[in-house]
Formats: sequence, C-alpha cells, structure tokens
Amino acid sequence: MIISDADRSDRFLLQLDEFCGRFVAAASHSDLQALDSVRPMPHGMCTWASFAGGELLTEHGFGTWTIWNATHADGHPAHDWLVQNELFVDLTAHQFDGYTSHIIGAGENPLAKRFPRYQLSLRTSKIVDRPPIVAFKGAIGALLETAVQ
Repeated sequence: MIISDADRSDRFLLQLDEFCGRFVAAASHSDLQALDSVRPMPHGMCTWASFAGGELLTEHGFGTWTIWNATHADGHPAHDWLVQNELFVDLTAHQFDGYTSHIIGAGENPLAKRFPRYQLSLRTSKIVDRPPIVAFKGAIGALLETAVQ
C-alpha cells in the first residue's frame, strides 16, 4: 500500500507496490513454514523479509536497498524495513496496529516514530552471511516465478 504524499500515479511506485504485494503473498505461503526457523508472516519476520525482499527487489530491477534496523530506546532491536534514497518499503508493517498490509512511500516510514533510534543499517547483500534467510529468499523467489508463469 502506498501511504506517503508521493505521487500515487508514479509508475515506479505502482510497480513497486504490486511486487511487494506479490512478495508478501509468497512469503506467507504455507510451504515456507517447513523451512528452518521460519515463522508465520508478518510477526517476527521483519529481518528475514527485509533481507530477502531487498535482494529480490534488486534482482527484479527495483535497484539496491539498505535495511534500517530500528531499536527501542534501550537499544534492543525492534523492527526492520528497507530504504533506497528517499523511499522506504516495510514488508511487515501489517504486524502493527493500524496497518493491514505492507507499506511503501517517500520520506520516513511512519513506524519510525515507534522506535526512537536506529541501531544500524545493512546492505541486503549481507544476506549471504545468513544461510537460513538465503533459503527463505530462494523459496520466495521460486514462488514468485511460478506465479508469473
């Protein structure tokens, strides 16, 4: 769902929104529950979805993405989402009250207000350091390819 003041007729945003919807549907598929450490989407899956989603977005022509890792005031990790220049993509926003789907937009993710500081940002290519997430990404990619055919 496009939620910002960005031009909602912008072709790139519309294509990004459509792809993110397909990603969330694939990531929610029951077959993925058989993978090691996978939880039902979206709860507790923001890191996995961000790594896998960022890499699949790149592979499907949406450019390079970085993960923002937001923390609570005490420094404990809380939520992750993707950023690219002035855009954000939150593939698991619907785990929070007030959101019914993923969200994308220009500017700051409105969920940033719930998490007062950022711990770090990571390039999604760091997924190679996390083999279970690589398997998750591969399974989602296969489901996306099957859906296109």
